Amino acid sequence: MILLFAAAASAAVPLQLAGYPGDWITPDDYPPLALSKGEWGYYSFALTVAPTGKNEKCEIISPGGFDDLRDLTCALVMKRAKFRPALDVDGHPVFGVFRSSVAWTQGSNMADIQRLRKRFPPPSDSDLDVSVNQLPAGMEKSAKVKLGVQVDEKGAIKACNRDPSEKASALDAVACQQIEAQWKVAAATDKGGAPVSSVQSVTVAFSTGAQPQASAAQ
Repeated sequence: MILLFAAAASAAVPLQLAGYPGDWITPDDYPPLALSKGEWGYYSFALTVAPTGKNEKCEIISPGGFDDLRDLTCALVMKRAKFRPALDVDGHPVFGVFRSSVAWTQGSNMADIQRLRKRFPPPSDSDLDVSVNQLPAGMEKSAKVKLGVQVDEKGAIKACNRDPSEKASALDAVACQQIEAQWKVAAATDKGGAPVSSVQSVTVAFSTGAQPQASAAQ
């Protein structure tokens, strides 16, 4: 397979935020019953957005353990998340996939929250973790590269490039190479379950101490 590192003029453009993610879920959304029962947790989700920019579906990909918080997470993301449509390398609107996580936490102060996080570590905010012997000059012990990865309806990678909204990095090309070699790619699907061509938002984290770990695509 030849992985295309698309030039900026013909880049795959992942979903671009059209609002503030902090407004998607707020402390006021915490269900009183869940609070009284001590329910909390981290819920990773994958949001699929149609070429029109309308939210198509939301799936929990790393459940936190409580059904009411799991279901509420996707319900609120579907209702409040706003994005500009993803674009393929030809500039055509396509389905886009965005992955993130929500922390439903309880605690009267930051010390309580930190104790909870130590006991139950939050999920990784990257899709692929890569361990390297040395990072390029000027970088610290870790670095992240945000990519737009175009995936066809058969689950094949058609293009990979730095998210055009991000600054260029010496690791851009390496990140795409690692995506081709290690990432568990899968075709996106519409709300009816049919495979569709998409541009997926993917984050590759490089560090000099982490063990390689790949999270599954949608």
